[in-house]
Amino acid sequence: MVRVVKEAEVRREELLELALRLFMTVGYERASVEQITREAGVAKGTFYHYFASKQDLLEQLVASYADRLFAHVEAQLGGFEGDAIERLRAFSQLAVAWKLQHRDESAAFGRMLYADENIALRHKLHSAWMERTRPLLTSIIERGLADGSFACADAVSTAGVILSIWYDWGDRLAERVYLPGFGGREAKAVAADIKAGQLAQERILGLPEGALAPPVEIDVESLLLGMAEQS
Repeated sequence: MVRVVKEAEVRREELLELALRLFMTVGYERASVEQITREAGVAKGTFYHYFASKQDLLEQLVASYADRLFAHVEAQLGGFEGDAIERLRAFSQLAVAWKLQHRDESAAFGRMLYADENIALRHKLHSAWMERTRPLLTSIIERGLADGSFACADAVSTAGVILSIWYDWGDRLAERVYLPGFGGREAKAVAADIKAGQLAQERILGLPEGALAPPVEIDVESLLLGMAEQS
């Protein structure tokens, strides 16, 4: 029998796809390197040629997911016509819509990243995503200051404060969603905190209340409960 030798990138992508399917079906904690290699029909040495560990594989999976998300948002914003307020509103809505479109994958990564063993990885990824978001957000605020839509401090400082709400405050809210026993009362409280975060951003930018609200009412509590049920 002729031995099939696949290109390195093809083999790596196959291992990533197979591992993601396992993580989504049996759970990240229960899926072992041995199970991944057995399902893929490769030796453990092949796995460790591409990944330093199971957590390294997870990091590469999440990085690929984030790259696709950012690419989508950046492409859509590139052709977006509207003032700075509309652009900022669209920024958040594009990301949320993409995550909902990839709901199962998004929920799976949420469960994995909020596992206790992946706290350091989550913080590392959030720091990288924050820096990737910073120039996009700064550009929008600069536009708003130039056209008078925003009344705030300089764009760089203001972007830093809003990024803290998006990532640091948002991270603490997500931790609550993925805690065991998350239910209706907790969903109501987190939904109220999300609303408070929106109001804080409006105040920071000198906008009237509701300026950054989505054009279509979203049942935030139901979304949060759905995330928790899938965890």
